[in-house]
Amino acid sequence: MKKLILTALLLTPFGAAVFAQTAQVAVLAYSADELAAKFAGKNRKEIVSAITTVPVYEKTFTAADGTEYEAVRYGKTDQNYRLFLYRFKWPQPLVGVVENAKGILALNERYQINIPLAEQDIAAHMGASLTTVQDVANGGVYNVYQNGNEFLLFQNGVLVRSFDNAQDYTAFMATVTASNAAYTAQQAEQQTALEQARLNQQASQNYVTTTRYYYNPIGTILLGGLVWSAVHGWHRPYHHYRAAPPPPHHHRAVAPAPHRGGRLPALRPGGPPAGTPIMRDVDGRIMRH
Repeated sequence: MKKLILTALLLTPFGAAVFAQTAQVAVLAYSADELAAKFAGKNRKEIVSAITTVPVYEKTFTAADGTEYEAVRYGKTDQNYRLFLYRFKWPQPLVGVVENAKGILALNERYQINIPLAEQDIAAHMGASLTTVQDVANGGVYNVYQNGNEFLLFQNGVLVRSFDNAQDYTAFMATVTASNAAYTAQQAEQQTALEQARLNQQASQNYVTTTRYYYNPIGTILLGGLVWSAVHGWHRPYHHYRAAPPPPHHHRAVAPAPHRGGRLPALRPGGPPAGTPIMRDVDGRIMRH
């Protein structure tokens, strides 16, 4: 730990001279928690005067409620860095110190601001991403980077999630995998239902609704699902018959008309008595007796 000691000469009311020592802080030599404890209750002017390092980044952010904050970073994002967050309004008190992506996300969530942490800065320092995770249910694709025990998830070039240990990252991956499986099964079920509905609609459209004539084995006519019979008239049949094309000629047997008296006339013999031999002449004609 490096410290630069400055000595100042002060005069007391009695004219005596005393020496006061002011400690200078090399900010990157301390952790974020140590710096937050060291500068607790201090404002930006007091902290800047005590730090020997020159900041590389200063930017103002406005929260959803209109409160303004000033972010001051020491060290580049792709290297070891410390980021101080102050209230922008004078006297600009310190509200937090962070040193990694998880800390930046915590500040963004707590104070409703958007301190950026670009993927290109991480990629320049770490190289290629560890893996790519697709969250199909939410339509998200994440590029995952590992920095020691820290896992950083970027979406569209912006940091959206971070995990400071492998156990939390593994649990997140298991959640995404389960969500993807459930979403895929749901989509397959919906696709099956849509396909069945399409087949049902197609079957309904293929059904012929025009009038058709059918003939069953007993000659009863079926018309559009109705049956005609002399006894019952048009009615729905109790038995189903397989459709068959009508015969080319269909003749119904006609009974002889009854006699006026309601009885048929008595039969009269019209030829020789039974057992009479038939005689033919030389020309083959029947000879009458």
